[in-house]
Amino acid sequence: MLGSPALQVVLNSSCDMLLRHIATPLGGLLAFCPSSSFAQNTPCQTTTVQASVPTSSNVALNSYSYCGGNLDVSVYIANVNYNKVVTLYYTDSQGVSTPLTSLALGYNSSIPNTNYEFWSANTPVYLDGITELLNLTYVAKDIGQTYVQQLQLPVKASGNAPPSPAAIPAPYATPNGFSDDITSWLAPTNGSQADFSKTRMFLNINPDIDGAAKGTVVAARSGPSYDQKLPDYEYDWVRDSSLTMDVVRSLYAASTVDKFTRKYKDAMFHYAEGRAVEQNDPSLTFAGLGEPKFYLNNTAFTGPWGRPQNDGPATAAITLMDFANDYMKKGGSLSSVRDRIWNSTANPLKAPVLKDLLFVASNWSSPSFDLWEEEESTHFYTRLVQRRALVMGAKFATMLGDSATSGTLSSAATQLTATLDQFWSPNRKLILYEYGPVLAGKNSFVDIAVILGVIHGYAGDGVYSYTNDRVLASALKISTSFLDVYPIAKTVQDSKSLPLGIPIG
Repeated sequence: MLGSPALQVVLNSSCDMLLRHIATPLGGLLAFCPSSSFAQNTPCQTTTVQASVPTSSNVALNSYSYCGGNLDVSVYIANVNYNKVVTLYYTDSQGVSTPLTSLALGYNSSIPNTNYEFWSANTPVYLDGITELLNLTYVAKDIGQTYVQQLQLPVKASGNAPPSPAAIPAPYATPNGFSDDITSWLAPTNGSQADFSKTRMFLNINPDIDGAAKGTVVAARSGPSYDQKLPDYEYDWVRDSSLTMDVVRSLYAASTVDKFTRKYKDAMFHYAEGRAVEQNDPSLTFAGLGEPKFYLNNTAFTGPWGRPQNDGPATAAITLMDFANDYMKKGGSLSSVRDRIWNSTANPLKAPVLKDLLFVASNWSSPSFDLWEEEESTHFYTRLVQRRALVMGAKFATMLGDSATSGTLSSAATQLTATLDQFWSPNRKLILYEYGPVLAGKNSFVDIAVILGVIHGYAGDGVYSYTNDRVLASALKISTSFLDVYPIAKTVQDSKSLPLGIPIG
């Protein structure tokens, strides 16, 4: 839904026909027009601020409308570089501006015979409300320039009253027997899914690809060297690699067969060394250790991308600290842990953990891109995995006798923990996936990244645990939001008449 006048006319005259059938990616169907007489009784009012392309500014508001709880905005943007971040800031119904009272705009179209583009957004904002448009901010990231248009425009609502929030659907089944089912399904017998997945996973660890460095974990063999017409994922993503290697770490911890134990141990030490080499690559961009992906020779990808991604250093440190603990339980030496896992100062090309942890301690409060690589903001997933890394790191440093680093990490963890409650939205009864601008297509703030954050980032100390009331409320809202999205959700029993879980995407 874009902010052009032509489209606004269509919406005004056919709201029931159009808006009642708009599917959101994560929230079922939106119904912005509770009354079938919307168009006849209370039409939307659009305010045009600037009707033509600007001649002396790089950002200018074209038009806006607040109708039926929906904010619709259209903006002129000068095309001065590739990576653009365009944000509209406003005040809520109490006249307060917070990171939530901002709207991320997206590219709409180029404007013929000019160097300008239309950017726009259309999203519900009625849960927080809106009273005034404050300013437009356009960050041209590639050239390091920021352009601002001050607005101070009072906003009046038009159209029908906003809809009432939809009730959460009641679950259609109580989970029963899941633990037995999943244990049976994951049993690592020959020919099982677990066996197949494990074989495929190890093909991508230290892959047999020309030029691949030791410790490389390739996301997918789909790049030019694999000669397939698929999206090019033949890179080593820092976060994805750490999560993959955490599986190897689990296999190592459980292994009782010497040849497999050695295989998993060697893979983990290779991974540690590969991460250390990445950290010292001279081609790192401004993102530093927040650089999200590398070529298979361990040099940084420097093309346009969503960077920094500051969750990667945290998840890498978590995986390697867990491995170090398992390694010592199996008789590994503390000196090997210090030299090959921890001490980045003495062994910068072998031991990555200290360097990653100090980066987290120094950068946890900085905005970064989320794990979906979509939006630069403050993200629940990133904060939670950073917190786990800091909490674990403080204990790990103490175990190694490094009290100064332990104090640094512990202090950062305390400061970070104090920010987590900002992600809880009382209006939505939901943990927000990000504390920042409304992202196009995710106006519900519902995202499975919240649950992944708990799975990957819970530090075992009761802070946002698996049974936390806010986590459970969010999990219920996230899972049930798919009931109207996937037709398979209408199948609630299997061939044995046992209940099926809700499919989640």
